[in-house]
Amino acid sequence: MTIPVSIARHLRELLMAQVGPCLLRIGPGYRVETVVGDAERYGLGQVRRGDDAREHLAFLHGADLQPPIDRPLHWPMIAVADDVYADVLIKAVHDGASMLLLTDVSREHAERQASQQHAHEVELLNRRLRRTLRQLEAARGELEEKNRELDELNQLKSGFIASLSHELRTPLTSILGHVELLRDRVPVAEPDALMESLKAIEAGSGHLMSLVNNILDHASIETGQLALNPVPTDLRALFEDVCVMVRPMAAQGGLQFRFRLSGNLPLWVDTDATRLRQAVINLVTNAIKYTPAGFVELAGHWVDGILDVRVTDSGPGISPDQRERIFLPFQRGQNIAGRHGVGLGLAISSQLVKLLGGELQLEDREGGGSIFGFAIPARMAGGGKPMRDPPPRRVYGRAGERRAVLLIDDAYEIRLLYANVLETMGYAVDEAPDEETALQRFTIRRPDIIIVDLHLGNRDSAGLIRRLRELGHDGLIAAWSASSLREDRERVLAAGADAYLVKPVPPPVLQQALEQLAESGGADE
Repeated sequence: MTIPVSIARHLRELLMAQVGPCLLRIGPGYRVETVVGDAERYGLGQVRRGDDAREHLAFLHGADLQPPIDRPLHWPMIAVADDVYADVLIKAVHDGASMLLLTDVSREHAERQASQQHAHEVELLNRRLRRTLRQLEAARGELEEKNRELDELNQLKSGFIASLSHELRTPLTSILGHVELLRDRVPVAEPDALMESLKAIEAGSGHLMSLVNNILDHASIETGQLALNPVPTDLRALFEDVCVMVRPMAAQGGLQFRFRLSGNLPLWVDTDATRLRQAVINLVTNAIKYTPAGFVELAGHWVDGILDVRVTDSGPGISPDQRERIFLPFQRGQNIAGRHGVGLGLAISSQLVKLLGGELQLEDREGGGSIFGFAIPARMAGGGKPMRDPPPRRVYGRAGERRAVLLIDDAYEIRLLYANVLETMGYAVDEAPDEETALQRFTIRRPDIIIVDLHLGNRDSAGLIRRLRELGHDGLIAAWSASSLREDRERVLAAGADAYLVKPVPPPVLQQALEQLAESGGADE
């Protein structure tokens, strides 16, 4: 196809305008003979015939302008003026002169420079990236090492918490339990002073147990190990136990203590009695501590499987600037009543209520004071009925015999306490302080129910539970411990236990747990 002349001319003009060619004829001695083309573009506008070309084109210094005719010189992208670059083609002609053709390549030079700059920047970035990756790799190695150290520390911390729980809660459980036994056995004719002393011991021990629970559970929450352990719970007994503990504290502070329960409160519900009791005690004792005069009221209300608890006081209330802070660990409110604490009560209560399925709320009371409350799910246990007197104690047995219980615990005082409790419930109790004795007792007399402590000296009773199942025990196994760690509960249930109870285990809770397990066939998952 032939290109029209007009188009060809136009294209030539465009090309010529873009490259701006300039042709110089240079004779011997570098003398300029002629200049044709766009001389101004290359700074050659002042060149005259006879000028030394080297004065205008510095790149010609030292250049040989007489190359062989068949081999012209090509110098690409030569700087010929400010910001002007040209491709230079030098060709000798027959009469001893040389022809220099300059074409503008400033645009290509700029693009190449930009490309090279970009390549340099990319290389620099790549170097920085490689250096950063090396640093990240080193940091990852350090982080992995730190994580391993933290895991080890958490394992040590969990073990320490479990050990400390056993060492503190076990003797306190014994004290509280034996005081309750003594109080029930004191003759009516005995002096009031003896009963008051027992009440004082019970109140002090209960307060100490509450403090220990808060400290240990705070550590368990930090490690993510605190777990719920739902059991059939006598709500009325739970609230009355709280009242027995806090009334002396309220009386000492000159406060009126009120207690209200709705009439439709079920006798038994499924919940973690230990955590519920702990949260309620914390809220009530906190209200008493910071109420200088007036009253503190504990109220419980149950509707359609929801337990609503409210603790109301006539104190000065909580100022807005303290409302968020008081729910943080180790933070205390204003020292209104002149009493001190470790500042864990509200923080622990808030966490426990969350575990129980609710949220701790703070409200202002009309007329002054505060209302701390929460609502948690609490379904009836075993088709429970509205509040009423407990049914007569049931005694399980075969052909009129009492059911046999093997109680395995390395703490003598715990065996003494719960042997009395179980005998009172109508069970025939055999005891064992360790694994070897337990296996001997089991072989001699096959029990219907086995209650075993999680820690038997330095041994974990999960192995004993598995061994008892292997030996053919198909009855109930209830494991208990002062530890509330999730991993402990999961371990013994996986080993074959039907239930896991956290000490202290009040007698009504123990009785109801055993009865419900017997009725359901076990397997409290």
